[in-house]
Formats: sequence, C-alpha cells, structure tokens
Amino acid sequence: MTEPLLDTDTISFFLKGMAQVKPHFEATFERYGYFNLSIMSYYEIVSGLKFKDAKRQLAVFEELLQTCRVLPLNLEI
Repeated sequence: MTEPLLDTDTISFFLKGMAQVKPHFEATFERYGYFNLSIMSYYEIVSGLKFKDAKRQLAVFEELLQTCRVLPLNLEI
C-alpha cells in the first residue's frame, strides 16, 4: 500500500491557505489517518518560517505535525 508523503511545496501551499489544497489534505487524512513527511521537508518548512518570522504559520505547522510521522532521510524518501 502506498503511504501519503507530503512534500515541501504541498505543505507550504497548505500553510498559505490555498483553497484547492485543503480538500486533498482532508481526503488523504480521512483515508490514512496520518501523513508522512521527510526530515528534509520538516527542515525546509521550519527554517523558512523562522526566517520569515511567520509565527502563525509555524503554529499551524506544529499542529499539523501532530498528525505526521517525520521520516529519516534514506533512499526510499
């Protein structure tokens, strides 16, 4: 079974509130009950939000992380 892996762009679009992304997030979460993201995507999102001092988006991302498994870097990722 294929598992849901969020990439940096998709997370960024979600955090920006892009309306077309939200239904996909909801459908994926309903189907699987969780998300995966790589440690690289985690780093890119956190470092970008801290650089921009985007506290509200960082809080939303931290909430999203409650539904995520952060995967270590390997060839499968």
